[in-house]
Amino acid sequence: MNGRYTVKTIRGAALAGVFSGTMAAWAQAPDFASGFATTVEKAAPSAVTIATLVPVEGEDLERWKNFESAQKRQLTLANVIIEIDGKPYQYQGHGSGFAIDDQGHIMTNHHVIEAVEMEPKVRFAVTTGTEGAWHAAELVGADPSTDLAVLSCKGSGAVPAVWGDSTKLRAGEFVLAIGTPRDLALRQTVTLGIVSATGRTMGGLAYEDFIQTDASINPGNSGGPLVNARGEVVGVNQSILLGTVQLADGTAAQTAEGVPMRAEGNIGLGLAVPASIARRVAADLLEDGKPSRGFLGVRMEEVEGGEEGLAARVVRVAEVLKEGPAAAAGLKVGDILISLDGAVHATARSIHLAVSMAGPGREVELGLLREGQPMTVKLKLGDLAQTPFASLGFDPEARDFPGIEGVEFRVMQDESGAQRVVITGVAPDSAAAMAGLRAPALVAEVAGVPVESPEAFVAAAESSISSGHILLKVQLLGPRGPGPARELSLKVAE
Repeated sequence: MNGRYTVKTIRGAALAGVFSGTMAAWAQAPDFASGFATTVEKAAPSAVTIATLVPVEGEDLERWKNFESAQKRQLTLANVIIEIDGKPYQYQGHGSGFAIDDQGHIMTNHHVIEAVEMEPKVRFAVTTGTEGAWHAAELVGADPSTDLAVLSCKGSGAVPAVWGDSTKLRAGEFVLAIGTPRDLALRQTVTLGIVSATGRTMGGLAYEDFIQTDASINPGNSGGPLVNARGEVVGVNQSILLGTVQLADGTAAQTAEGVPMRAEGNIGLGLAVPASIARRVAADLLEDGKPSRGFLGVRMEEVEGGEEGLAARVVRVAEVLKEGPAAAAGLKVGDILISLDGAVHATARSIHLAVSMAGPGREVELGLLREGQPMTVKLKLGDLAQTPFASLGFDPEARDFPGIEGVEFRVMQDESGAQRVVITGVAPDSAAAMAGLRAPALVAEVAGVPVESPEAFVAAAESSISSGHILLKVQLLGPRGPGPARELSLKVAE
């Protein structure tokens, strides 16, 4: 009897624990009966739709002026034309965003507004609610390295969002995504999910610490708020991971180039930039129109721990850059980096992110191991913007290569640990610039030979140096990773 009673007691306690945990999770919502309606009522007024527009000009403008009122109304209702202050603009696309203060500043993704960098005529318009009027907006600043941007739109009427603490997010917490997926008719769509994981890195940006969620995020949601059950913004919705198109035999369909075809739509793998990064970047953009980042001045590598008490892999200083903050503080090659201001970091990317977010001029304390002995080092971080690596956002290793006029080469370590050759600078008046070379760019091939290491680059370059020209295949490095490959013939310095 006692055995049965004990089993029943344990099961009862276990069930009570499960029930208690479930109720505690649901209790995040302000009103159990109405689900997350109160949360949405609090958070939705801050969410906006951001349209990308080009002005109607020339003959098109004359035709527009001659249209009957009914024709104009039909085009505006279909969102082909958006009028702002009586001027017609042609709709190009849209994304989402949210107000961050009562001055009309809107946060969104850089990739929502990056068209302005390619076409000066591009304009932006912001609307709130599901049927609000459109208001002109201007770009305040953008940060491709975190895929964030800030617009100014004083007439939008959006209510400032309340920031939450993304550093306290846990897998399993409820979150809601608010935005305008696919079509302008779907403004302020709300979807519910959980935090699937935190601290995700996908390799597409220089600075990543993504929140992963299964809340439905689709094209058009980019830049919108990810909010917790209290209606606080904990992230900026950034992207989704797509599945592949499956054939009847279960294999993936491919394009003519042999690339797997991606399926459109959400498959439960969404990513958001955490509020901890977004708030810092927004403050920088509002102050200076550009981000400010700390600079340590080391090249790091991840190696096997190899010592008792260490993690399986540790972060080792592989190179100390001359005249940098680390060199001034006495850091040495071989030092094992453990912590920054007391926070333990297990990866080079994590340390890199922490240093950058700490900001220039900040005094930090590094915890490290040197020849097995723990020690701390205090140093003042430098300003990444004052280094040759500002456009890349990391500390590449300097390396001598065969001279190509007006082009600066460096070495970086990719996600797999392999060293790759990158172009970090191109002189504006150089022949390379005239040939269309831009920085930053990844060198993929030299004279048709794949470049998978610095040594491969040197060997391939030296084999064709006698001709006076080198044929390079390069990929521009953008906020979403390397772009399409381009071939360029560059003159070799005598």
